[in-house]
Amino acid sequence: ALDGKKHVDEGAEKKPSKDKKSKFGKAGKAGKAGKHSKHGKLTKGAKGPGAGVLRRRRKKAVQSYALFIYRVMKQIHPECGISKHGMAIMNSFMNDVVDKVATEATKLLRKDERSRTLSSREVETAVRLLLPGELSKHAVS
Repeated sequence: ALDGKKHVDEGAEKKPSKDKKSKFGKAGKAGKAGKHSKHGKLTKGAKGPGAGVLRRRRKKAVQSYALFIYRVMKQIHPECGISKHGMAIMNSFMNDVVDKVATEATKLLRKDERSRTLSSREVETAVRLLLPGELSKHAVS
């Protein structure tokens, strides 16, 4: 260390080795340059016990009706499947229906001056108003 720089061996003495196991899961092939793995980007953890340690950032959970749509479809037609595009359309449809029911239930709530809480009564009435005939009977039961 004549030039004032630290040797690589000095840092290795401070930290005990962990038998070549990675802190972030399986050790395997390195990914392509510029690409990120499934687990998200690496972030520098400034707070907490491992300050300055790189760790995987968790992806934001995207809410979807996909699982529920799939389960109901399998109850009715166990032999059928659905594509990603079809599921995206069904998810969009469900978001629209929920929005319409919530809007209608809120309108009913505003007309009724004695109550300020959105209850199952308003939601059920909104479903009966929005869905046609036999479909509303199945939805309410």
